[in-house]
Amino acid sequence: MTGPLTIAPILDSWELEPGAQSIRVVPGLDGHAKLQVRVDLGLLQLEMDGRPDGACPHGHSSLLDFHTERLEDYRRSYGSVDGFRINSSECKEICDEASLYYHRYISLHQIGRFLDVARDTARNLRAVDFLSRYAAAREDSWPLEQYRPYITMMNALARASTHLSECDHAAAERVLATAMAAVRHFGGEHVGQVDVTGELDILGQRLRDVQSERPKSELDLLQRRLSLAVEREDYEQAAGLRDRLRHLSGPEPAGFNWAD
Repeated sequence: MTGPLTIAPILDSWELEPGAQSIRVVPGLDGHAKLQVRVDLGLLQLEMDGRPDGACPHGHSSLLDFHTERLEDYRRSYGSVDGFRINSSECKEICDEASLYYHRYISLHQIGRFLDVARDTARNLRAVDFLSRYAAAREDSWPLEQYRPYITMMNALARASTHLSECDHAAAERVLATAMAAVRHFGGEHVGQVDVTGELDILGQRLRDVQSERPKSELDLLQRRLSLAVEREDYEQAAGLRDRLRHLSGPEPAGFNWAD
């Protein structure tokens, strides 16, 4: 008979250090990647795909997907979604599920997994929209909807970072400016209920940073993209970028080698 399962070996090999990065992605025994977060009392492990807890409620990847399918069944049966409603208990379950995704995307943001953050925040924004439209009572949707400005901010920061990883500053600026407009609009509609100052300050500062970091010329842009291509070992793209740089830069100095 085997002894009780324990995470002691993992904790012993992963000492919790104050101020240190205590988040990592590791391969799971099932072949799927896991997100692990080292906390004071042990270890938090989340799935990287689907519901963070790995559950499949009602045979679906999430409760939101389950209720979205219910909505489509209702539409097919009645020709419209008029009258479709989510009761108080179902709303709470969807809110609780959204908190699971929140814990995952906060950790993913800290380790720079911005595509995954964009995915999870977009998913939670869909949950916000779903409840705001179909909750039977306004008070049942508000516990999640009040966080729309924060989720919008995190989604925009993540998407902007993915654009910046491709040196597309213009796209990053559009994402941030659009998010600021959406957050400002929400704050204006809910004066006295929510304070969006913090989200606007963070988005505004990030937008200013991106604007200040814009390439100063086409030559500067190509040099940055070349550095990224080399870092990613995308040598085919790097070769094309070198050709364009040669064209812009004019004749090469004697003894200069682009391969250096």
